[in-house]
Amino acid sequence: MTTKPMIQLSDVSKTFNRTIHAVVDVDLEVAEGEVVVIVGPSGSGKSTVLRCINLLWGSRRAAASWSTASS
Repeated sequence: MTTKPMIQLSDVSKTFNRTIHAVVDVDLEVAEGEVVVIVGPSGSGKSTVLRCINLLWGSRRAAASWSTASS
């Protein structure tokens, strides 16, 4: 049985000042009830990905979707 992800990101990229590529081509799917941890060194783009998920920062090219209930 395949379920629709609660959070889905496709091809997320974020660049600052046209030269600093903070996040490049990130894909992410989080299923209902799944716990996800984003780990990495300082400056690796963890906060940038989270800000793109909650739309605090837009992404030049990306697709994001959310689902609030399972079908």
